[in-house]
Amino acid sequence: MFGRHWQPAEGTLVDVRASKMGPGDNSPMVRHYVMDVRPSSGAPFRTEVREPLMTSGSFDGPTVAGEVVHLECDPDRKKARFTGDKDQQLADHVAALETEGERLDAEERAEDAGGGADNGQ
Repeated sequence: MFGRHWQPAEGTLVDVRASKMGPGDNSPMVRHYVMDVRPSSGAPFRTEVREPLMTSGSFDGPTVAGEVVHLECDPDRKKARFTGDKDQQLADHVAALETEGERLDAEERAEDAGGGADNGQ
């Protein structure tokens, strides 16, 4: 309807920005996610995806740069949105945190295997 052709996509988190919805100190903050979007068909593009407003605190958006999440996109308009599937959001988020934890563990093991060249003596 109205020329919007939403299709499944994957998005990789690049950055998270925050802005106020209106003037004043009591205005709620809204997060904007800069995402590299890979549509199921069409060329990839970068866009800013705003967090859903009507989630009453239940939205669990990506937090780690490089985190991959499921999206819906309209490649012609270079727009994307989160799918609203809370189970999928949580699964994406948990997988990204596990991957980040594994990366940090590997870095720590590599530092430990370095023989502690700088042991403070």
